[in-house]
Formats: sequence, C-alpha cells, structure tokens
Amino acid sequence: MNHDVTRLGPIAGAVQEIWGGKPPAHRLIGVASLATPDVLFEVEAVAARP
Repeated sequence: MNHDVTRLGPIAGAVQEIWGGKPPAHRLIGVASLATPDVLFEVEAVAARP
C-alpha cells in the first residue's frame, strides 16, 4: 500500500477547526485502492436527527 501520512494534516486541521476539542467519532482506514486511480478518498456518513 502507498499510504502517505503527511496527507492527513489538512484533514486533522479541518476537524480541529470545525469541532475544536470535541470532535465526533471518526476513523481513517487505509486501502490499497478505490474505484479508479483518480479517487483519493471515500466518505461514508451516518446522521441522526433528534
């Protein structure tokens, strides 16, 4: 796999900027590839309303 942890900086910065010290639960999972070489990341989300 060709993971580059230096690319995580912008993601961590955005999470910090939006959520501050109490971010929601999240995870990053490295994979060998996605659907095409041009796809750099995939987002899956679940939302709930009270």
